Amino acid sequence: MRDKSTTRKREEAEEEDDRPRSKTVKKVAKKPKESDDEILRGFYTEEDDADDAYARILVTGPPKVGKTVTLVTTSPPPVVVLNCDLEGALSAARRFKGKFMAKDINSAKDWDNATRDVVKYAAKGQIRTCIVDTLTVLVGNTLAREMNREYQGFEIWRQTQDCVMTGLNRLMRAECHLFVVAHITKDEAAGLLPDVPGSLQRLVPALLHDWVSLSYDAKRDPERAFLVGPQENWSRSGRHVKRSTVVEADVEALLEELDIAI
Repeated sequence: MRDKSTTRKREEAEEEDDRPRSKTVKKVAKKPKESDDEILRGFYTEEDDADDAYARILVTGPPKVGKTVTLVTTSPPPVVVLNCDLEGALSAARRFKGKFMAKDINSAKDWDNATRDVVKYAAKGQIRTCIVDTLTVLVGNTLAREMNREYQGFEIWRQTQDCVMTGLNRLMRAECHLFVVAHITKDEAAGLLPDVPGSLQRLVPALLHDWVSLSYDAKRDPERAFLVGPQENWSRSGRHVKRSTVVEADVEALLEELDIAI
């Protein structure tokens, strides 16, 4: 005859076995599969990430404030100017003892050839600074007029935009400092913008690493200076901007403030 207590314990054990239980899973380090390696191939980490060794700066300001003279006379030499303005535009820089080489840009072909030459000679160490002066005139007076003879309607500005951005993207790969000069305009909604038409107003600042303004104020010391970082009457910034400040109108001082090697 079975012991009732023994039978009862067995029944309780069977009931216990029927109850849902949480599973305890032993954690085992996952062995990387070959497919996992394929997913990460071609990527890099923060340890491999490197900053651009050169300045890529948009310099805006009103006409005749001294942008060209400041850049030509204080940038690390050798200096090349892609002169998009009319003949004689570099005379002031010459009077202030600026040393430079220049190419006049009078057509889309001139722009294409000049940007290629900058990349080539910068790779040989023959150019340390390239200045595009000015983007405003390049777009409005040179490229747009030329495209107007070949295209109609919106296609004029699409071709102009493609031409400008192709050249600028090429210059971004040049082994030298790059300064793109433009006049300034004000939009009620967007605020201060480079004085170029359409989408170029946002494409150019987005491409370049930093955006500063050159201004003149007789009541300020220094009177002529770069505005770096958001402040009164200036709201733009950049990747290398650490603070809002005023820097004397000297490129070496500007690069030092932005922590870019001269």
